[in-house]
Amino acid sequence: MAIWVAFSPFVLSLALMNNGFPICGHDSVNRALLIELLELPLSAYWRLAQEPCCINEIDVSEAGVCVRTINETQHLDALSAEHDGQ
Repeated sequence: MAIWVAFSPFVLSLALMNNGFPICGHDSVNRALLIELLELPLSAYWRLAQEPCCINEIDVSEAGVCVRTINETQHLDALSAEHDGQ
């Protein structure tokens, strides 16, 4: 977690300078980011679901951080239906 605490100000400053940008991360990195942004204790780590290929939408502005979606996987429904039909 110490690495993320040092890294998160850098990520937030990049988001502010560039009007946002996508970050592709694995479930542990995503959870660490969400814990930091939501100001949750480390004990909340396993309470944040992160499925493979999920989308987390986070708005960062000078006013603060707003988490719009967590663990969204609806975009995978078409792939699942296509796979089940074959």
